Amino acid sequence: MPSEAIRLFKLLCDLLPIGAAEAIVRQRLKPLTTAANPVRNQLGRTYLTLGGAFFKLTAIFEGDARNLYQVTLRVTPAAYAAIRTFARALPGAAAPPLAAAAEWQNSWLGLLPRLRLRPAAGGKGVSARFVGLMPTKKVIVLTQL
Repeated sequence: MPSEAIRLFKLLCDLLPIGAAEAIVRQRLKPLTTAANPVRNQLGRTYLTLGGAFFKLTAIFEGDARNLYQVTLRVTPAAYAAIRTFARALPGAAAPPLAAAAEWQNSWLGLLPRLRLRPAAGGKGVSARFVGLMPTKKVIVLTQL
C-alpha cells in the first residue's frame, strides 16, 4: 500500500499543474479507485469525490473550462506516513519530474508542513499541505500554484 499511496500522490502532482479536466482525472485515477460519487456543481465550482482502499479524495474544478484546481486527500495513517516521507525526501533528491524545484517548509512549529513543487521552466506548480494532527484523521491538501 505505501507504493500505491506514493503513486497516487505523484499522479495528483502531475494532474494539478496542467489543470486537468474531470474526465482525465477519472481516467488516470481509475486503477486506484473503488468508488465514485456523482459530480456536483456549487458556487461556480465542480466537485468530484473518489474513494479507494486507503483514501478518499475530493477534487475541485474551477473556471469556465472546469480545470482541476485543488484536491483534498484523506488517507489512512500508513498512507499518510508513506507520502509524507516521500515528500520530505524530494527537495534533496534528484528524481525528476517532481524534484525540479521542491521546497519543504515547516510552519506552526512543524505541525502544518508544506511541500512546494515548481516546474523547472515556468508553468504552474503544486503546493501540498500536510495536516496530520489527529491520530486517525490524516489530510493532504494539494493546490495549484
